[in-house]
Amino acid sequence: MSQVADTLQHLGLETRPTLNPSMLLGTVEMTPLEVVQIYRNAVTHLPRGTVVAGKTGTSFDTRDSWFAGFTGSYLAVVWVGYDDNRATGLTGAAEGLPVWGGDGGPPEVGATLDRALRIEPNNPLLWVERGKLRLAENDAHQAEGCGRKALALASGDRSAQRQAGRLLADALRAQQRNPEAHAVESAPYMN
Repeated sequence: MSQVADTLQHLGLETRPTLNPSMLLGTVEMTPLEVVQIYRNAVTHLPRGTVVAGKTGTSFDTRDSWFAGFTGSYLAVVWVGYDDNRATGLTGAAEGLPVWGGDGGPPEVGATLDRALRIEPNNPLLWVERGKLRLAENDAHQAEGCGRKALALASGDRSAQRQAGRLLADALRAQQRNPEAHAVESAPYMN
């Protein structure tokens, strides 16, 4: 627990948190501004190519619900609560997350990915995520295009190439183009 507290302070938390087992689940009292500071610093430690990361939060007595999230080059924290400090009865997952990203359905996810692609059009992992969404919407042809675009952009990045290749193979299989899918899966970058 001491290492977790040290890490939080290293990431920008000014006051050392109380050491208790629940802190390992993220139950540390912080203001929204402290959460933003920690996320801003934590983003630099995420694995390369991370497209989206986030954390929900709910105060002990459900006075506050929040969601902190990172996507592409954006970081935002949503807080939901009353100014007079009375309980809302809401959780971060039920209220904070939907405010941050819509209801999580394909239109909102698609809009978020489209915004991220306008900012980072050469990020192959964003194209992979967009392709996965197209597959979920049963649009294998569009998913194939996203997979090919991601693969072209992923030159030299084996992990991104594998993810793009997996998407492309799945999209080809969804179109009953199994020999082409097998050829993609047999490519050197897939191993």
